[in-house]
Amino acid sequence: MIPRRTLAALLLLPLAACSTPNPSPAPSSSPSAPFDPVKTMAAAASGIEAGVYGYYVDAPDGSTSHVLVHAPSRSADFQISVKDDDDTFPVQIRVAAGSNFIKIRFTKAMLRGQSGEAKEVFSGKHWYRLGVKDAGLSDYIVYPENPDPLGMKRLLAGVTAATGDAETIKGKIDGTKLGTEDPLIGRKTFRSMISGYAIPFTAVLDDQGRILKLIVDIPASLEHKAGRWVFTFDEYGTVKPQPALSGPDVRKASPSFQRFLLEL
Repeated sequence: MIPRRTLAALLLLPLAACSTPNPSPAPSSSPSAPFDPVKTMAAAASGIEAGVYGYYVDAPDGSTSHVLVHAPSRSADFQISVKDDDDTFPVQIRVAAGSNFIKIRFTKAMLRGQSGEAKEVFSGKHWYRLGVKDAGLSDYIVYPENPDPLGMKRLLAGVTAATGDAETIKGKIDGTKLGTEDPLIGRKTFRSMISGYAIPFTAVLDDQGRILKLIVDIPASLEHKAGRWVFTFDEYGTVKPQPALSGPDVRKASPSFQRFLLEL
């Protein structure tokens, strides 16, 4: 099954105001504030909030994603490799010009026994255009106004215990602080964690305090086995707007295509 939460991403943090230098500054007797890893983690989503970046996701089941986000142009590109039992197949999603375009290519083994129409839909030869209002397909719709489809800001804000320095921080995330609507790691998804809501993590930050890598060890729950999620972030401020798709390889999603998606 497609890891829908993995599918699931605009405000730049203001520059610090510069004051006019005092020609005769008085030396400060108060020491600088000590390093606070919890506050540092809460601020580490600044590059994500700006809405121009890329990220990779390595899921516990072997599925992977590479995503480019350009929220100012309301566009994004998702390259996803889905691990489903013994098969691995690619899913591509392009968000642009108010539409979601999706292409799925099943393996030969997965196509075996499927109808001719299903074989055509999942041949990987065509893109199918979905409108954001297509009924029942919210799991496959990426909303371009959201710069954080992973829900990373709330996840980082949930850090309540941490140690480390400006480069590497380790600690735990309090899952009770997560919202039920979080796309990936939220209370609704992991509502019955056997190990409780303490989620161990390791984070690596860049020299501007932005998250570069987050390793999250999810405890076991009644719905999921224990597993490690690895998120890697890059291309802050350099991702280009993603163009809309057109041409003979692009088709409007038919009712049968939508039905096939819902049956996955």
